[in-house]
Amino acid sequence: MSDSGPLFAAPAQPNPEQALVARTHTLLGRLEAEGAPQHKAEAATWAAQLRDVIRAHGRRYYAHDQPLIPDSEYDRLYGALVAVETAFPELATPDSPTQRVGSAPSDGFQKHTHPTPLLSLGNAFNLDDVRAW
Repeated sequence: MSDSGPLFAAPAQPNPEQALVARTHTLLGRLEAEGAPQHKAEAATWAAQLRDVIRAHGRRYYAHDQPLIPDSEYDRLYGALVAVETAFPELATPDSPTQRVGSAPSDGFQKHTHPTPLLSLGNAFNLDDVRAW
């Protein structure tokens, strides 16, 4: 009898993009099922996970122009992080995605200095949101 390898192959590991999308959908599923955490310890873990996933999606979107998820899913993640940092301000970190606009741009873009700072409308989805901004 020849040795042709294992009878059952181990399942293939997801590639980094698939793993990121899976983590994203896990977080969105938890958000849908449980809502925002109410206790600080859980909120700290939740905020760290959200920051990590949002940063990864931001790099793919802004620096590589290769988004993996629709803007609506990114906005839900970002909104959840804003909610956690609003409920627990001490959990907001200086490097949080909520503390900056966008991500580092691709090196392929030409540098330009704006005469006035660029401000973000945040996540304005209707006229009331724009007025509030």
